[in-house]
Amino acid sequence: MKLSEILKELKANTFTCSTGAQLLAEQPTKDEVSHAHMHSLDPFNVDIAKIKPASFQAPSTLDVTPLALERQRFWQNPELHLNPKGAHPHQSQVFDPATKAPSTFKPYEFYVDETRLASNDTYLKRGMAEIAEQSVTTYSQKLIYVPSKGAKPTSADFPVAGKTDTAAVPTGGTLTKALPVQAKVTKIHPTYQKMEAHSMFEDSEVLVMSTSAAILSDAGLLMLTELHSKPVGTYLAVFSASAVKAVDAAFKKTTGAAPLRMVERTPASVSVNTTGPQPKLETAGATYARTDMKRVVLVVKKDASDDLIIVTCYPSQSDPVLPVTMPPTPPPTADDDVVEIEKGTKFQVVKQKTAIDLKW
Repeated sequence: MKLSEILKELKANTFTCSTGAQLLAEQPTKDEVSHAHMHSLDPFNVDIAKIKPASFQAPSTLDVTPLALERQRFWQNPELHLNPKGAHPHQSQVFDPATKAPSTFKPYEFYVDETRLASNDTYLKRGMAEIAEQSVTTYSQKLIYVPSKGAKPTSADFPVAGKTDTAAVPTGGTLTKALPVQAKVTKIHPTYQKMEAHSMFEDSEVLVMSTSAAILSDAGLLMLTELHSKPVGTYLAVFSASAVKAVDAAFKKTTGAAPLRMVERTPASVSVNTTGPQPKLETAGATYARTDMKRVVLVVKKDASDDLIIVTCYPSQSDPVLPVTMPPTPPPTADDDVVEIEKGTKFQVVKQKTAIDLKW
């Protein structure tokens, strides 16, 4: 969907949740160009009675009841959308969107669009800052010296500040010979910030409504207006407290439900594998918890065709991390929205003027 078209709808007050659903449905998901869908917890509710043994090829040696139960468990797996493609080939059957045809059907498999599976661990980092590989150079100089009167000569390496500096002989010692200063280059692998819990909306309906509310907010309009005038490939973001209020109000109005909560998936353990050319995060096991939602974080990008890319949209308990050197003035309150005008450097606080009215 064209960014210019969305801006027209916002100004004409015709942008609805249905528009937001269409926008999300059109997102390119291959290689995580957009990974907003990975922040929706959507396990399929499957009736075991409707899984017929005749509907798939099953070796006669297998008991069909456990097989059907196993397939049900796979469909209801809330982590299905987080599985890297090819990680569990016995659990997923690739569906080709172009030909509308699945691969050869095999036991224990089910239909999955491979382009919507994680291709790497990008969705885990969610744009958190990463320190690129650095080369650190240190200098030292070997000195041959007599430590004290009557002692035998000895040698040792002493750190120096730079190539042209000279090491000092230890107090009481007498220099015999100073060798040339040596440089040592140490490479530091990329370092990731402490990994946050992977947060998800309760389901795709809440994802659609939250994305729509963030776009409909005054902060969302400012963000998209700024993006429209910036170069192709520019990333901007909005941290919206008003979107949370709008979605809560919509659910209360139609269902009387309590305020929505977000789901946090926390890895049981996290390590950084530095054996390969590209160090990557590795996780083992996870726990789930439901907790209150403070903000909807919407990250967008403009592509070469003027299409709006929803890079990601996720629920957050945290306020945005603002730069220390150029913080927005005045600082945001818990009810304010924050727009990222320049990635990581310039932010603007926006106070929502009127309540966001979500319509389908």
